[in-house]
Amino acid sequence: MTEATDVHEELVQALQFLIPKTTYQDLRRLNTLAWAITGLCLKQTVRLSAWAEVIQSRAILAASRVRRFSRWLHHRAISPSHWYRPVMQAALANWPPSQRLYVALDTTALPPFVLIQASLIYRGRALPLAWRAMLHKSTTVASARPSACHRATWSGDDQAFRSRLHP
Repeated sequence: MTEATDVHEELVQALQFLIPKTTYQDLRRLNTLAWAITGLCLKQTVRLSAWAEVIQSRAILAASRVRRFSRWLHHRAISPSHWYRPVMQAALANWPPSQRLYVALDTTALPPFVLIQASLIYRGRALPLAWRAMLHKSTTVASARPSACHRATWSGDDQAFRSRLHP
């Protein structure tokens, strides 16, 4: 087995445990997510063509493997928040209550949009907690309408992170 196959198989097992079947509905969707993560980790790029190099598939042409990722990314049933939330909840479930949390707020301008992302800082990495794309002229978050942004809340009873949109 190749490194990609090993990583993929471990990811499928972990994701099946974390993400409810009602979310992915079809094992092929979860399988494609695992290949996407495998490609992202091994190739260290977001280019679908690079991910296609690591996927084990019956498809002969690389373009077919790229289209598979593209179809998956654009599928109506794929809701990033529904897939991501259970993974983050599991990651944060055993966070020691006495340990301080560091959250970073990042804004990126992609005119005419501004991307706003709140991330948990952990071991020098930023783990996205909530994100929002807004039509806005500047990356200054203070001038953005707070009601249009995600707000992150920490629930003390189950220590699971929850992100929700407040009206």
